[in-house]
Amino acid sequence: MTLWPFPERHVTKWTERVKAWIVPEMNLGQMVREVRLVVQGRVPVYPLNRVDGLLIEPQQILSLIERQAPVGMKGVA
Repeated sequence: MTLWPFPERHVTKWTERVKAWIVPEMNLGQMVREVRLVVQGRVPVYPLNRVDGLLIEPQQILSLIERQAPVGMKGVA
C-alpha cells in the first residue's frame, strides 16, 4: 500500500496534542521517516518495525510504551 499524499496537516495537528508518536510498520521503516520530517523533533518518534511476516501484536506496542515512558510514568499506559 502507498500512503500518498502524506497527511502532513493531520500529523502536524496531532503533534501539538501528543507526547510522542509510535509508528508500527510491517517493513524497515519507510513511514517513520515521513513522520519525523513533519514532526521536526517537537516530540519523540519511535519506530516499531517487524519484517518477519507476522503481525505486530498489541503487547509489542505496550512494551515500547513502557520502555519509553518517563520513570514516574511506568505502568500508567
